[in-house]
Amino acid sequence: MRTETDRKPNFNNGLLLLFIVIFIILTLWMLPKYYFITWKKISEGNIADYYTAIGALFSGLSIPFIIYTLFQQQKEIQKQDENYQNQRKLDEVKRFENTFFQLVNLHNDIVNRLLSKSDANVFYFSYRLLKAIYDEKAGFSYVSPASGEILLREERPEKDIEQEKSLIEESYLDYFQNHNGSSLSHYFRNLYHIYKLIYLTESINKRQKQLYANILRAQLSDYEIYLLFYNSFVEDLGNPKMRFLMQEFNICKNITENKLLQTNHMQAFNEWKIELNPFTNDIRNRTYQ
Repeated sequence: MRTETDRKPNFNNGLLLLFIVIFIILTLWMLPKYYFITWKKISEGNIADYYTAIGALFSGLSIPFIIYTLFQQQKEIQKQDENYQNQRKLDEVKRFENTFFQLVNLHNDIVNRLLSKSDANVFYFSYRLLKAIYDEKAGFSYVSPASGEILLREERPEKDIEQEKSLIEESYLDYFQNHNGSSLSHYFRNLYHIYKLIYLTESINKRQKQLYANILRAQLSDYEIYLLFYNSFVEDLGNPKMRFLMQEFNICKNITENKLLQTNHMQAFNEWKIELNPFTNDIRNRTYQ
């Protein structure tokens, strides 16, 4: 933005131009009188014609002043519009930040309420439960005929990616529908809306969006991220919208693969790209619902 010092050269140039024009006008005005007094050869009719011509000349000289004035007014209007747009953008960023941090505070309140309901960490317990369901469906666990205990097989052969994706979805739906997984629904919805708000906000650039996404990512524990990771495999829960946002902001970049249900699940996540942007209509209408 230009300062008052930056505008001084333009002001000085305009002042100089004004003095030059005034000097020319005065010179042209006094010239016939000088001749009349000195040489006494100019008749009254000639002087009248001369001043008529000078009047026309003055009218002609006023045109550049009018153009210059209009030009300066246009520059001032553009400057005011630029200032207005900058202020508007700052106000939009401020509104975004207020909403963002309010939602982050709400996220932390939801987490604290979930943790206060049980002595055990609800996210750790939920993930262990999901793992037990997955191991059973994958054939990695079995019930001991002698003791009735659930034992794990030493061998954990990997299935192909498509089989793993189906198995993950089946296991998570079992956990969600039959083992109180829906108790985390509010948690997931709020988290989704925060990332969606970041993604759809026009007043911040891509680098700033990643910064806010990283701030939110820092609020999540490892087991929250593991649950979020597997939630994104399930149609109409985290897939496709939350999965798209997780890939957009690289939320799983520091995830520990050997703590996943199976080590090739990260490969399944990375290879399963969302081809069509699920927020196309939201971008067109700029809504956050």
